Amino acid sequence: MEFSWIKTDEQEEKVRYFLQHHGVSGRLFKQVTGQGQILINGRLAASTGVRLQQNDRVTIQLPPEKAAQQIAISTQPLNVIYADENWLVVDKPADLSSIPGPTNQTDTLLNRVQGWLQQQNNTEVQ
Repeated sequence: MEFSWIKTDEQEEKVRYFLQHHGVSGRLFKQVTGQGQILINGRLAASTGVRLQQNDRVTIQLPPEKAAQQIAISTQPLNVIYADENWLVVDKPADLSSIPGPTNQTDTLLNRVQGWLQQQNNTEVQ
């Protein structure tokens, strides 16, 4: 997957700051510089400190997504407010992470929803 932008203003700017101003987070920037590519006018950027000029086209090519991993099922309580075949509304505790990350793979909102769905005889998250 790739995204492109054209630098429209005349002020010189490093590619890192340009991307930051276009919503590329620090985490995504690390991913792109580590496993993806940054192209300026179709050529691989020599470094992230390259200064952009007006009308330069900046393209980021994201690394391929990793295969989906199995989501651990949590049997911790889930406060379901409403559920039907299309919607699930829950009251998420403030201290509960939404999705698994490096520090917590087993008890997040996603893990609890997966467990709740399994209890409802739905084995797959759509």
